[in-house]
Amino acid sequence: METPAHCFFRRADGLMRALQSTVSISEAASMTGTVADLTDVEHHDYESIWDTGATGTVISPKVVQECGLQPISMTRTSTTDGVRDARVFLVNLWLPNKLVLTNRPVIEARQILNGDVLIGMDVIGLGDFAVSNEGGRTAFTFRIPSLECIDFVKGQPDRSKPGRNQPCPCGSGKKYKQCHGK
Repeated sequence: METPAHCFFRRADGLMRALQSTVSISEAASMTGTVADLTDVEHHDYESIWDTGATGTVISPKVVQECGLQPISMTRTSTTDGVRDARVFLVNLWLPNKLVLTNRPVIEARQILNGDVLIGMDVIGLGDFAVSNEGGRTAFTFRIPSLECIDFVKGQPDRSKPGRNQPCPCGSGKKYKQCHGK
């Protein structure tokens, strides 16, 4: 049986300064599978930032407090403020596509700009993620599981050689078709 893809799409009226969405967090609970009825477990909604520069997912002290989370371990982490010790928690993470990722390890940060959750590559790497700015409007989309390699180069014309009527790159001053394009 094929696993269904869970997708979401966000578009802004202009350029987004940060890729943001609402996610939900709960204390890790024993849940079978990855999709759960959202009414089964008490959870809280938070603004999140999707950051491909972050290795792991990070939560704020506010999330820790509101969800009543208990640390499971400590880890050394590199931040913009340098290297420090951070607490690690297990959470259930509801993505905007109604997919619940259960028992996910997350690290507590002192502060997260523009939100309370930072979604890192540990989650982004589970699926397909793309950003576009067509018409001056930022859009980003995510689906899980990954279904294909998104390649914008594939199928495009080869631009490594000049057009027939362009100057030849050898510097002769002739058109490419009358020089090395013969």
